[in-house]
Amino acid sequence: MRSIQAKLTCLTVIAILTAALVIGGVGISRSQKAMQEDSIDIINLCCREKCEEINAILGKIEQSVEILSKYAVDNLTSVEQMSSDKAWFHAYNAQLENLGYAVATETDGAVAVYVRFNPELTTTTAGFFKVRNSETGMFHSAGITDLSKYDSEDLEYVGWYTLPVRAGEPIWMMPYQNSNINVHMISYVVPIYKEDVLLGVVGMDIDFSYLCEKVDEILVYESGHAFLTDTELNIIYSQHLQHGKSLRELNEKLAMYDHKTANNQTEMYEYQFEGEDKRVAIKPLRNNMCLAVVVPLSEINGRLNSLISQFLVSAACILAIFLVLAIAIARRIALPLQKLNQAAHEIANGNLDISIECNSKDEIGTLAASLRETVNQLKTRISYINNLAYTDKLTGINNNTAYMDAVTMVNQEIVEGTAQFAILVIDINGLKGINDTYGHHRGNDVIIEAAKLITEVFGYEHVYRIGGDEFAVILKQKDESTIAHLENEFQRLIEIPRGEIKLAAALGKAVYDNTLDSNYARVFKRADLQMYENKQAMKACAQVSEILDDVKE
Repeated sequence: MRSIQAKLTCLTVIAILTAALVIGGVGISRSQKAMQEDSIDIINLCCREKCEEINAILGKIEQSVEILSKYAVDNLTSVEQMSSDKAWFHAYNAQLENLGYAVATETDGAVAVYVRFNPELTTTTAGFFKVRNSETGMFHSAGITDLSKYDSEDLEYVGWYTLPVRAGEPIWMMPYQNSNINVHMISYVVPIYKEDVLLGVVGMDIDFSYLCEKVDEILVYESGHAFLTDTELNIIYSQHLQHGKSLRELNEKLAMYDHKTANNQTEMYEYQFEGEDKRVAIKPLRNNMCLAVVVPLSEINGRLNSLISQFLVSAACILAIFLVLAIAIARRIALPLQKLNQAAHEIANGNLDISIECNSKDEIGTLAASLRETVNQLKTRISYINNLAYTDKLTGINNNTAYMDAVTMVNQEIVEGTAQFAILVIDINGLKGINDTYGHHRGNDVIIEAAKLITEVFGYEHVYRIGGDEFAVILKQKDESTIAHLENEFQRLIEIPRGEIKLAAALGKAVYDNTLDSNYARVFKRADLQMYENKQAMKACAQVSEILDDVKE
């Protein structure tokens, strides 16, 4: 007959082994689920955030073209004036050319801007074509394609004109090689009408490599990356995958992807490519492309495998120790194990505020300390992930993701009828010149200093960085006198020298009016337009100042 000691030792070992398996199994199962969910959240967040960043770039391009097209329509008295008064038309075209030069200069990635008029109303070469010099960065006039020399079906040469005219609405053209200026580009083209008569088209060409650089900046885990596809999921650009290959060929689920029904949602899929399982998030862009972020499942599961290995090693060590000391410490370990078991279940259920009070100087104490450290690490990681999600890395203020959450909340308040807010849009002047002259590190210093000033005046919780050099301030429940005081204080402080950094910024403001504004976007559009007008006025004043300085000299 086995002794009590043997039975107790065997019972203790079985109990410890069972508890370890139960705790470890539950912990590993919950950890696996949590890691899988976290990986999906991380990939989705990365895809959504970068999609918003790219869409902001595309939206600014669209805004530039719309400014030019609106000016073209608004400054035309009648269609007959185009053909009847050549002197006026020449001056009108020159004004458009000057405005086109201005908006193209302020649009990142722009390589060309043009206005082409309907040849039925004027000549076959009426309009202008401005091209950026790759060495100087300045725009200059280039030769204009004679529309009469090509058939309207010759999309290779005149598709930029015929396609938007046929569509009757603004379109984004897929990437193509422009042999005239030797640039691989995408184009945004808007047909313009007056009195339901086609006047022509207004367009802007964007260097496709500029968009590709933004895609290449996207890194997830160790080897996760991003790429661009068309609406049929044919790969348009990728550093790692074959161009032209369709993702629909890789998985039946991907074959069901519908760009139209996807709308602004992020779709998550798993597929196998070259023998490796991958997880991909796909989100449509506003230019009829899709941004895809892909991560190998092996990297996602790597952390879980490491956790299992650590658990097995720890369990083996603990079991070996208890084989020697089981009898002596059987009674002492019963209560601590119960507490640790309860704590492990609480942690597995997501309760990270649980108190682990076991401080004995043995293996159980070590296990308790490890569990406390695990809880602390989990809290740190969760805090870190939240910080990444809502804080701008450069300035430390609220980022675009936090801004979109704020916009959603404001729109909900508008629906509920409780909205009372004002929007201030602030854009740093001259940042591109600073980057070009002194380098991007100096430009980053300017952005950081501007963020400090803006948050100093308007408060950290109200300020968001929504673009490279653009900030938005959402002020709720503030009367107009308070808002005006804050605006004046900002204008006063920005003129105070701050060491070697000289700040200049254009500001636009709009107050929500429930009789005019059905959503947040309408208020923002007014503020953004005022900011742009302010920026143009500041540039004009700077030009006048330079002229006066030249005259004095």
